[in-house]
Amino acid sequence: MSSKTVKKWLEKGDDLIKRKKYEKALIAYEKAIVINPQHAEAWNGKGVALDDLKRYKNALNAFERAIKINRQDADAWNNKGSALYELARYKKALKAYKRAIKINRRDADAWYNKGNALYKLERYNRALKTFE
Repeated sequence: MSSKTVKKWLEKGDDLIKRKKYEKALIAYEKAIVINPQHAEAWNGKGVALDDLKRYKNALNAFERAIKINRQDADAWNNKGSALYELARYKKALKAYKRAIKINRRDADAWYNKGNALYKLERYNRALKTFE
């Protein structure tokens, strides 16, 4: 099947995420993965759907798969950090956020998430500087 088919499944998954239909979004991303198992964006989308379903360990696995395919995917690194954060693994989450920021210094979400992780680690001064 073509890359157009993968793109259609990704678009469908993204639309379903926006509409908070996470189970259906998960199915759409999985269909894209069946067509192209090396598509980082599909794995990242699957992770987002799993994260929204509060299935954080499974989401973490999906984000790690996306990163394995594309080590420069700032969104996947940030999302990996968020899954780790939800699992109360704040030090590892902080490392993931730092990697996302290294790839994309303008990623406001990653900076915000990094500040939250620093706060949880009781590094309040660094958290404040990060938020600023």
